[in-house]
Amino acid sequence: MNHWTDFFPYVAMAIKVIALMVAGYFAIKWHFDQDRKLKNKEKQEQQEQQEQQEQQEQQEQQEQQEQQIKTQD
Repeated sequence: MNHWTDFFPYVAMAIKVIALMVAGYFAIKWHFDQDRKLKNKEKQEQQEQQEQQEQQEQQEQQEQQEQQIKTQD
C-alpha cells in the first residue's frame, strides 16, 4: 500500500461524507428558515387584520356618538 491509488478511495469517501454533511445541514437550515418566514408573515397578516378591525370599531363608535349627539339636538 505505497501507491497513492491505494489511499484514493479512503480520501474520496471522506470528502464525500463531509460534502454530504454540509449539504444536509444547509438543506435543513433552509427549510427551517422558510418555515420561520411563513410564520412571521402569518403573524403580520393577523396583526394587520386586528388593526383593521379595531379601526372599524372605532369608526362605528364615532358614528354612534355622532348620531346620539344629533338626536339630542
